[in-house]
Amino acid sequence: MTVVRTSYGEVKSFTTTDHGTVTDIDGNTYNTVQIGNQIWMKEDLRVTKLNDGTPIPLIPDVETWKTNTTAAYCTYDNNAPEDTYGFLYNQHTVMTNKLAPTGWHVPTETELEMLFSSLAYNGENQEHNAIKLKEAEATHWLPDYANGTNFSGFTALPGGYRSETGIYNDKGNSGYWWTSTFYEGSYKSMIMDFDSYNYSMPINSGLSIRCLKDHPAIVTSYLKDVRQTTAKFGINVSAAGGQITRTGICWSNTQNSETVTDVDGNIYHTITIGTQTWMVENLRTTKYKDGTPIAVISGYHSTNPGYSTYANSSSNKTIYGLLYNWYAVDTGNLAPEGWRILTSNDWETLIEYLGGFEDAGSKLKESGTIHWESPNNDAMDWGFTALPGGIRDGGSATFRTLKYRGWWWSTTHQR
Repeated sequence: MTVVRTSYGEVKSFTTTDHGTVTDIDGNTYNTVQIGNQIWMKEDLRVTKLNDGTPIPLIPDVETWKTNTTAAYCTYDNNAPEDTYGFLYNQHTVMTNKLAPTGWHVPTETELEMLFSSLAYNGENQEHNAIKLKEAEATHWLPDYANGTNFSGFTALPGGYRSETGIYNDKGNSGYWWTSTFYEGSYKSMIMDFDSYNYSMPINSGLSIRCLKDHPAIVTSYLKDVRQTTAKFGINVSAAGGQITRTGICWSNTQNSETVTDVDGNIYHTITIGTQTWMVENLRTTKYKDGTPIAVISGYHSTNPGYSTYANSSSNKTIYGLLYNWYAVDTGNLAPEGWRILTSNDWETLIEYLGGFEDAGSKLKESGTIHWESPNNDAMDWGFTALPGGIRDGGSATFRTLKYRGWWWSTTHQR
């Protein structure tokens, strides 16, 4: 027996109207729909060229798909192209920023969440989003997954996906759509089967594309790349995804001319942010401030104070600093004279000054992709220059997340 769940409640009012068409560089025309404040394509992308006219390679071969590191697309099971489902693209194609028609873009994860929010009412779960986004009835969805009403007009179809190993899966029961949001070596996507949810997918996966129309620019200004004698004044065009910068004068956060030297002779620049003065680089001393050597940790489950160099590479020490265990921090002798390891309250003061948790990360991170993995688009670098130095796992002793994530101790015990 099949049980269909029914829910009742007050109707939420929002805009969902047809909004004309858009044509890609191949001449394919797509119907569009306005949902809330966003305008979406009602169909999946099926273009074979980037919007500058560059052809996108078609790769049907499994082995070539697995090892390819550039833009590519395919059709499900290598069947003849069809208008219904569109094509499956790898993330390298999205990363060109030239896949969508001019004036449109591949959505971010935040923009997907805005879509879900405009459809949800009083905390409705993910199944309700799927019901409203999916094509109505079982024309393309398999019967067990045909719970859609297409109340939104989005008309989501179960085009399946191609795995990073080149295998095709899930046509008829699931749809997979890329976002442009990077997450720990992969990229976020929207997946829809019976429910809808966001999930990280490997870069070489082949997923559908649903484009979102650019909004009029929302402009905010900020400081970035604060250095000893220069800074940049940035204009963040958030809705259009662009960024304009010019060299300017820093009148708020200032990188100090003062430096601090540890007992090894390493010199660190400093910066004042609000009422706090911070080192601009990560600590890399091999001795406590009294001159006592700190032990090198080569194994795991160590309860003795010590440090490691990421992947045991001296170049990582120079760039990212050293990785200290808690026992070294807990000695109270790790920081140079007149300095200390921060507390959780220190972090909270810094984050509050920078605008809260949603804004602080981008302002603290070093900009560019010299050290952070691409695209690092949200980084503003207000001078703190946070680097992704990774971590060494205390249990397995494995090194993880270099170039993807930075980890810093505080002296605050969690109870």
